[in-house]
Amino acid sequence: MVLPLAWEQDERRSMLVLPLMNCGDLLDDTRKRFADGRAMCEEDARKLAGRLLRATVLLHELGWGHMDIKLENVLLHDGEAFLADFGHAKPTSRPVVRRARQAMPNPRAVNFMAPERFRQSVVHVKPCDVWAIGACILAVLTGTGVDVSRPDGLVLPFQAGTLSAECLNFLGQSMDFDPDRRANGRPASGPPLARRTRGSARSFVRQQLRRRQRGRGSAAGGQPRLE
Repeated sequence: MVLPLAWEQDERRSMLVLPLMNCGDLLDDTRKRFADGRAMCEEDARKLAGRLLRATVLLHELGWGHMDIKLENVLLHDGEAFLADFGHAKPTSRPVVRRARQAMPNPRAVNFMAPERFRQSVVHVKPCDVWAIGACILAVLTGTGVDVSRPDGLVLPFQAGTLSAECLNFLGQSMDFDPDRRANGRPASGPPLARRTRGSARSFVRQQLRRRQRGRGSAAGGQPRLE
């Protein structure tokens, strides 16, 4: 996560001093990649997913959900991704009530918003963040989003053969149209999010974090794969 270096506050306003991210944001990076006719490789997408999952779990453990995870809110610095912009953060302790006349979000944000945010008056924070992470990974791999107007499941607007079974499994898990199954890491059908993982999505992420910590001493200059 992008954390403030310092802050100042007076009676009228608060000011944060944030670190400079020297490589822009993930939206610009993705646009440049597809302009050059290439997508992010799955190995890099696994590392990106690990970074986003780690930041989101830490945020949830602090009692907050981001609620605005999208490509332009992922900043890049020396090849690493950092989750930023917490202006829409909500407490995880209570559901979010959507106002009847709530303004439509930025069109770029729609592709990263869970479908229940358009269909239900009350939504839970954690499943929305899980969906958004999956949507980010889908975008960097394919340059496309999903059709959230369809109630029958995940719609992949590309040939399934272009992505590995492992990757499709991760996308299907994180972008399950049922928020309860999504939060628990259980799809409508198929294997669990990770074959060696049982239980909740949180336990899956915790296992990945432990693997990353163990791998730091053994992986020279790299990160363990998100398996």
